[in-house]
Amino acid sequence: MTGRSDPAPTTKSLAEFVAGIRYDSLPAAVTAKARGCVLDFLGAAVAGSRREHCRAAVGLVSSFGGVPEATVLGQGRSTSAPWAAYLNGVFGSSTPQQDDVWKESLGHPGVGTLPAAFALGERSGASGRRLLQAVVAGYEVAMRIGSAVGKESLNRGWHPRGGVNYFAAATAGTSALGIQDPDVHLRALSLAGNTAAGLTGASYYYDAWYTLSGNASLNGVLAALHAQAGYSSGPEILEAAHGGYLRVVVDEADWDALVRGLGEEWQILRIGQKVHASSGATHAAIDATLQIVQEHDIRPDDIRQVRIRGFRSMVGRTGRPFPQNLVHAGMSVPFLVAAAIRDRKVGLDQTGPEARQDPVLRSLQERMELAEDPELEDLAPRYLGAAVEIDTTDGRTASARVLVPKGDAENPLSPAELEAKFHDLAGPVLGAEQAMAVVEAVRRLDELDDLEPLLAPLRIA
Repeated sequence: MTGRSDPAPTTKSLAEFVAGIRYDSLPAAVTAKARGCVLDFLGAAVAGSRREHCRAAVGLVSSFGGVPEATVLGQGRSTSAPWAAYLNGVFGSSTPQQDDVWKESLGHPGVGTLPAAFALGERSGASGRRLLQAVVAGYEVAMRIGSAVGKESLNRGWHPRGGVNYFAAATAGTSALGIQDPDVHLRALSLAGNTAAGLTGASYYYDAWYTLSGNASLNGVLAALHAQAGYSSGPEILEAAHGGYLRVVVDEADWDALVRGLGEEWQILRIGQKVHASSGATHAAIDATLQIVQEHDIRPDDIRQVRIRGFRSMVGRTGRPFPQNLVHAGMSVPFLVAAAIRDRKVGLDQTGPEARQDPVLRSLQERMELAEDPELEDLAPRYLGAAVEIDTTDGRTASARVLVPKGDAENPLSPAELEAKFHDLAGPVLGAEQAMAVVEAVRRLDELDDLEPLLAPLRIA
């Protein structure tokens, strides 16, 4: 990391900044990006809502009862704000792997920020502008804390879907409630940090993966509501010498990342949004493979060997072949590269149970070799790159190297591409007419006096 310095009272500075965010003072590019993040999350959550483990979660939450004050996306029901945030966080992680990504921490700010913003925004009667303001605030916190802990935190076993997103959810929730008092925001951050977790030992490759996001959203909402109710908490949850979050999860934090460029360098503009149904760590390898097979018209039977080089986390964490479940399928570079070779794309159909047992894909995985590339490791997380070489049975070798895959902030999806992605994900669940109603509501979100025009078409039995 760069930019390290002795920590000042950075939690307070961050709380004061997000408390002062006002929609009318945000740059047009920031509010446009926030609308895109809303639509991107909704597509992932609606599609994810129909997974079997999501049905089980809905049944469990329904058994609790509760005040019907917040919409459960893609369902014909509402529940209490904390549990709606929990379910929608689980749904957003369940597409699979279609939620946005912050490469500096390999985190996913949307599935912490947006469930909390929607739940407490609906509960409090927020306007579309207040929702967008809350979204910007939540991403600012998630991405700044994610940058401060970097890849070291994940390498130590703290997944940012859990830890970092607790802070994002608390901030977004507090903002969605319309609270502008910096002290309340500070208490919400601290109360969120009191519950932050996200240990990867439980989540790779199990259903616990989905609950990382749900737990962050749930506890962030509770932190916001407790702070609103006047609960106190230590004011230095990020930098406290004993028990501060950054002290616990990394040895050396980039303290300056928490406050550097506040109000000038809006973090949401740096978010990545996915084309492929897979971990963001795998996208460069997929793009490089697609470039090769499309340019040289290479088919599965043509391949003798595939060599893949990448940064350490890609090779180690996502390098295992032959996935047996949906979570692992979206995190297996050999499997995903095989799917790209066979189908020339990696979408939801490429990670399902039939694909995981397909003999062609299994044969292709047997012909792959992965290794760490020191240069690519040095470039991470600034660039999550990959290099792929394919040897063919007729003696040819073709190669490609990708540093900036499609969907990265430096190679972003256009608004039209985001809308097409939403229709692909949500259309089969909502139907074309209701999906279009959601798109149109997001387009004019800053004109909505409340969230009902957006939420109504998202309720379907």
